[in-house]
Amino acid sequence: MTNTGVIAPWGDEGWGVVESPDTPGGCWVQFGHLWAITLPPTRRNESIHISRTGVPDPIAGEAVDFEWERVRQDGYDYRAVSVRPRRSGPTTTIRWEYGSDRHPGVVFRTVARPESLEADG
Repeated sequence: MTNTGVIAPWGDEGWGVVESPDTPGGCWVQFGHLWAITLPPTRRNESIHISRTGVPDPIAGEAVDFEWERVRQDGYDYRAVSVRPRRSGPTTTIRWEYGSDRHPGVVFRTVARPESLEADG
């Protein structure tokens, strides 16, 4: 379920809180949850490489869409799974590599992150 919240003042430790009526007391967020990507499980002989450039810092008071789970984390009853600020995010490149006896060498498949596709439309 997607909820709407607001970024609370962010600390220097790499984590902060999203405030929302759906997560009373706040929802713990780690920096890596911002613009998180959900990928399917890898297949045999497959590896996934993700690179990001231009990851902006969270801004206190910024509206976000987020998913959460009810898990205690650092004194909070809720932990974010994914947090998407409503502004442009980082440039993300996802590369799948396949290599085995069936596929000599390496085959690459690269996709754009969904947010960049939505922003263009």
